[in-house]
Amino acid sequence: MVLFTQQERGVILFCGAVLIFGSFLIAGSKVSPKMNDLLFELDLQAFLPKIEINSATADQFESLPGIGPSIAKRIIKYRRMLGGFQTIDQLKNVYGLSDETFQSIRPRLDIQRASE
Repeated sequence: MVLFTQQERGVILFCGAVLIFGSFLIAGSKVSPKMNDLLFELDLQAFLPKIEINSATADQFESLPGIGPSIAKRIIKYRRMLGGFQTIDQLKNVYGLSDETFQSIRPRLDIQRASE
């Protein structure tokens, strides 16, 4: 049987609590858009996967805070019209996507070479 000091047990419990809390936050973001907004407010978007804008589906765009079905469809329609995005900033031209929303989701966006 392995015995830990009181300090070691405290560290183990703390790490476990952080892992569990983080898991609940990420799982909650998939269920509740408000939870997703909380993740962004806590600046935890670095831990969330990036979305590649030239291959993302409407569902993937909708997973971003402030992006609903209408804007997701407009993003994909605009992407088709362009033949693919060359820069992330081209998303600013999508009708209905506010600058505030764009700035909040920008850290979660990634771009590969435009599809040909």
